[in-house]
Amino acid sequence: MGGVYAHALATEVASGVLVAIGGGSKAPQLAAEFGVKCEPSSEALIARSDIDAVIIGTPPSSHLPLVRASAEAGHHVFVEKPMGRTVAECDEMIEACHKAGVLLTINKLSRFRPPGAAAKRAIIRGDVGDVLMIRVQLVHAGLEDNMPGASQGVSNWIRDPAEGTTYLDWGSHACDMIRWLSSSEPTLAFGQFSDYRTDPIPPLSRSGMAQYTLASGALAQVWCTEEMVPPGMPTETEYLVMGSEGTLIVDLYGALLLGKNGSWTEIARQPPIDYMNDPWHPDRVRGYAIQTEEFAQCISEGGRPSVSPEDGRAAIEMVQATEESARRGEVVRLPLSNPPGPLSANQRI
Repeated sequence: MGGVYAHALATEVASGVLVAIGGGSKAPQLAAEFGVKCEPSSEALIARSDIDAVIIGTPPSSHLPLVRASAEAGHHVFVEKPMGRTVAECDEMIEACHKAGVLLTINKLSRFRPPGAAAKRAIIRGDVGDVLMIRVQLVHAGLEDNMPGASQGVSNWIRDPAEGTTYLDWGSHACDMIRWLSSSEPTLAFGQFSDYRTDPIPPLSRSGMAQYTLASGALAQVWCTEEMVPPGMPTETEYLVMGSEGTLIVDLYGALLLGKNGSWTEIARQPPIDYMNDPWHPDRVRGYAIQTEEFAQCISEGGRPSVSPEDGRAAIEMVQATEESARRGEVVRLPLSNPPGPLSANQRI
């Protein structure tokens, strides 16, 4: 993700300039590629006096200390998803940035890709009427095995239980989109997780289903797995929005279709992205660049990012409620009155 944001700043963000990179084994190579200073550590980068903002593209367990340090240094903060591992971590980040008087936003890429952004505009226009149901499909074939550098252990942190569950990673996007597209808050969560491979990782559970009831009365469902055999599904990431007057099929890596008056119409399209083999392709970087540009403009012009810290927190609260539901085997009410901490290895299902 450091590479994604470096490319975004260097190629498509007019209001921001890449100054330095620090932290991570690939930092020296990345800094050399863009001709910027490589700091020996994240702490050294945060200590610089010539930067306005820090983009944190590190594993989840490091987000809270890095956000706190950045805020104390007076830097605005852009955090990769998931915002944190728990609601408590999110609350500490929000408090630290509020106390320091700096902006805080979280990557919610799905809002900024053409199909996602156009879907929201269609809902606001009333194209589908009232949102009644949302189905989210996050289905990958062997995602973990195909990640760049996986064979060299580069992505091993993804399988570290200390970094959170698979649903924390995926659900942070899905839950945000459910709230955003429905303009409603969840009131009930029910989840079940499993692991079907011969090398199961019980604390992480690479497959799952979750269902939510929203305050508006709408229902939402999330289906996620990375255990499907190749070739997987034609569409990996899809949001289906059923309204009282029409239906949207949102393929974040393809077309946005509006079903209404007996026919389907394409109203937006994302060019194909091969993010595994061509991670720096402009069509992939552009979504990140749009949100980064918005953040930079807010810093320079005094605005507020469209993705608030509270949005990031709300997605994590939905994830925690779902994990708690899976552990207890029952429906969990939201908002959580006493948010649990991270689930231990023998608690997760």
